[in-house]
Amino acid sequence: MRGFCRAMKVAIVSGRYERAEAEACRSLVRSGDKIVELGAAVGYVGLFCLTQGAASRVVSVEANPGSVRRLVHNYDLSGRQAEVISAAIAAKDGEMVFYTSPEFWGDGVERRGERQTAISVPTMSFRTLWSRLDFEPDVVIADIEGAEVDLPWRELPTATNRIIIELHPRLRGPAKSFALLKLLMDLGFEVAFCRDDVFGLVRSKIPPAG
Repeated sequence: MRGFCRAMKVAIVSGRYERAEAEACRSLVRSGDKIVELGAAVGYVGLFCLTQGAASRVVSVEANPGSVRRLVHNYDLSGRQAEVISAAIAAKDGEMVFYTSPEFWGDGVERRGERQTAISVPTMSFRTLWSRLDFEPDVVIADIEGAEVDLPWRELPTATNRIIIELHPRLRGPAKSFALLKLLMDLGFEVAFCRDDVFGLVRSKIPPAG
């Protein structure tokens, strides 16, 4: 864990880091699942799914190039080959300003402090992401620091029957966060897990087209 601040090391070693996400994955990820993780950071949740949930594949999407390097290193240490896309998931393909922090869990599309550094990163739309994959994900995991409310979730593949998502009402407002939750429920998902701002949803039906 070289390069991490002391508080971050303590959170990881103590099991407090991404605890709710790990519990959601333990509850919802099944053996053989193919997963896309949006906002993969340094790879903790993806590796958890592979090692504890017996997922068959995890494709990680991460905007911060520094976190991508750490993710690849962490996968190497675990004897696994990382499948990673270095981009920010967004409504459209292009570029955007992304704010990085000394502690990676402060990264995001919104400036939140003076210690953040603005960098330009490529963006990738859902349509482009799905077209690049050679599979349709069973599970989509998203922890993208508020950007989740800007994505066109209606473009999810029909094979995707579970979502594990962290909402960020303190960053984007409760109305937008819970409007997204309602949209996902309108798309046929039901809440099967909830802890803090992390929700696990399972698709019970496919809504009619249009």
